[in-house]
Amino acid sequence: MPPNKRPFNLGWGDQGLVQWYLDNAGTVPPIADIGVRIRPARRSGTTVVRDLEFESPFELLPAHIRMVRARWITTYPEPERVVLLHAAWNDEDYRTRTRIARDLLARGIASVMSQHPFYGERRRVKYLETPVPLVSDFCLMGRGGVLEGRSLAAYLHRAGYRVGVSGYSMGGNIAGFVGTLVDFPVAMSAVAAAYSAGPPS
Repeated sequence: MPPNKRPFNLGWGDQGLVQWYLDNAGTVPPIADIGVRIRPARRSGTTVVRDLEFESPFELLPAHIRMVRARWITTYPEPERVVLLHAAWNDEDYRTRTRIARDLLARGIASVMSQHPFYGERRRVKYLETPVPLVSDFCLMGRGGVLEGRSLAAYLHRAGYRVGVSGYSMGGNIAGFVGTLVDFPVAMSAVAAAYSAGPPS
């Protein structure tokens, strides 16, 4: 991987944030309520696509990336099961997860895919070739992804859906945290979940 595309290529970043993360990584705050805005649905046959927005419950994120964007792929009529598909490393848009979501629709399962902090429309610096140039950004990304996932899962649970959480690699790691840190039953599939951000050896 060329140096300009490597994660953390600008160093540690805000070391105070890194220390805050280390001090607070083991704490579990209450699940925050979120106000979800649902944009008008687009329908093709029995498939329905909705785009969602809500403000991240993680207040340490920079203000200009606090708005969470997500895509909901479902059917009409609506299935009772929905899975949160968390993004893998470098999965900045919905294309890869949409292929999985369409396969799940055939099994009667809808999908909600959120953009994690610093990915896609939530990038801090648009022109950099890596979305996570600082270690401190990665700390915020992980914590934010988990807190946002918990709130979104709770929102869907309160709406009456049977909720699952899943993801691949980094997405599996975040899904694992979300699934174990909610106070209601969820189905969980943490696929190839990593123990850390280090490369496999």
